[in-house]
Order: sequence, then C-alpha cells, then structure tokens
Amino acid sequence: MPASTKKSTKKVVIKKETKMAKRTVKPLKEEKIADISSRLTEKEAELKTVKKLNTGFIIKLLAVVLIGTAVFLLAQKNRGLILAGTVNNTPITRFALNSRLNDRYGSTAFDEMVTEELIKEQAAKNNIVVSPKEIQDEVATNEAQFGGKDQLMATAKQAGINNAAQLNDFFKLKLTIQKLEQKLFTASVKDADIQKYFDDNKSYFTGKKFEEVKETIKAQLEQQSIQQQFTDWFGKIRSEAKISSYL
Repeated sequence: MPASTKKSTKKVVIKKETKMAKRTVKPLKEEKIADISSRLTEKEAELKTVKKLNTGFIIKLLAVVLIGTAVFLLAQKNRGLILAGTVNNTPITRFALNSRLNDRYGSTAFDEMVTEELIKEQAAKNNIVVSPKEIQDEVATNEAQFGGKDQLMATAKQAGINNAAQLNDFFKLKLTIQKLEQKLFTASVKDADIQKYFDDNKSYFTGKKFEEVKETIKAQLEQQSIQQQFTDWFGKIRSEAKISSYL
C-alpha cells in the first residue's frame, strides 16, 4: 500500500477517535447531576429504612421467642396452678375443679371463714392471744389421746384437715373460743341439777355412787352451760354482722 494512503487512513481513524472522545466526555448538565444525587440520597434512605425495619423485626422476633420460652418453662414449673390433672391426655383445669368445689362446698366453706373472722375480731376486742406454745401443747395432748401423730392426723383428715398447718389453725381457733368462754361467761349449777343428771344417766355410772361422780357431773354441766351461753352470744354477733357473699 502506498505511503500516502496509509497516512490518510490514519488521519481518518484519529478524527473518528477524537469525535468519539468529544462525545464521551461531554459534560452533564447541573440538573441531571442534581437529579442523580437526589436519587442516590433516596436510595440510601430506603436502604437505611429497610435495614432498620429488619433489625426491629429481628428484635421483636427474639423477644417473642424469649417470652414464649419463659412462659412455657413457667407453665411447666407451675402447671399445678393451671391444671388439676389429666385423664388420657385430656386436661382438667384448676378453674374447672375450683368451680365444681365452689358449687358443692362453697357456701359451707364461706360460713366457716365468716365464723373464724368474727371470732378473731372478738378475740382482739377482748385482748385474747393464743401463743405457739399453747398450740404445741394442745397438739401434743391430742396426739396422746388419739394414740400418736399419725392416728391424730388420720382422724383430722376425716374432718377435712389435711396437713399440720391446718391442724394448728384448728387448735388455735379451739383455744381462742375456750379463752373467750372463760373470760366472758360463768355458770352456776345447782345440786338438784347434778342429782337429776345422775339419776337420768345411771347407765353411764354403773357401780358408782353419786358422791363419787358429783364433781365430774358438775364440771360437765358447767361446761355445757358456758358453751350454750357462747353459742347464743356468738349467734347474735353473727346476725348483726355485715356479711356479703358473692358466690
């Protein structure tokens, strides 16, 4: 190829490259630059929002999992507070059991609690206190009478007393009533009343003379009189008390 031809071809190529370069490096208008910058800012904000939402969701999910685990473990540990038991994997809830017990025995239990509260009030008004030592002595006396601790508890369970704490509460109430009776009431029994009781119940005193059992009968009749006075007095207190039941 002639030298002149090579030179002309080279010039043409250079001109084309120069034109392309000029087109490529053509400066962007300020409006386009501002628009691109705005889009980049919006995109960055969107990414931050998505990241923030994802982080919040993860935190909430972890919180739900942790709370759910804690509730499950707590329920397993204290399931007796929720369930009374199961029958072939069918649960019997504590609520259902309490409802049944309330329907059958609620009124009786409520009356007993009312009596206990009223006796406590009267004991406080009369400065009557039963000490732990007195309760222990009463328990010991009854254990001896019934032939031991186990025999006493077996008998107590027949009356709905199922543990030592309930037994102590029972004897505390008993001693409180006795102290109220002793402080508030007295009894005077006539010899004629003692003789009549002996004559009416001779079968219980076989082989005994009247003089031998007179003091025993007197003490028994005095106790009966005091108990009757207490019953009448407490009945009046209960009738005058403001009692509301929502059973």
